[in-house]
Amino acid sequence: MRTLFTLTLILVLSTASSTYCQDSARIDVDFKVPKGWKKLNDTIYVIKNYTKELNEWVSYLAQGHMPWRYDPKNIAVTCLWSFGITNHTPVFEFADYLEEIKKDEIYSLTVDSTDYIIYVRIKKNVPIAYKFVISPSQ
Repeated sequence: MRTLFTLTLILVLSTASSTYCQDSARIDVDFKVPKGWKKLNDTIYVIKNYTKELNEWVSYLAQGHMPWRYDPKNIAVTCLWSFGITNHTPVFEFADYLEEIKKDEIYSLTVDSTDYIIYVRIKKNVPIAYKFVISPSQ
């Protein structure tokens, strides 16, 4: 009887655990073009004023704000968030879902049959997402 109870408990906990993991892995897409970005065509978006964005973040980071922002992969996540793409987890967890295409420069996230590609440029040691591309998955 004790063995049956233990096996049942293990089954229930593993089912609950896998359900939780699946729920937290769900990625929602509520696409929107964020302020400060412009649409070049149906698939390419670029930041309107890279220099202004860079100078603002240089100032913020010099004051000690958001040190996690020095990681280009985290910037790719915040870019996705600004376009309405999220899995409702902290930046560090969501960053694990990204594929690094080119080290510290290009990241990709596949959701269903769509690839979201984020381009990041680093100047003055500050990464800024400057280009966002949407394409069908290969």
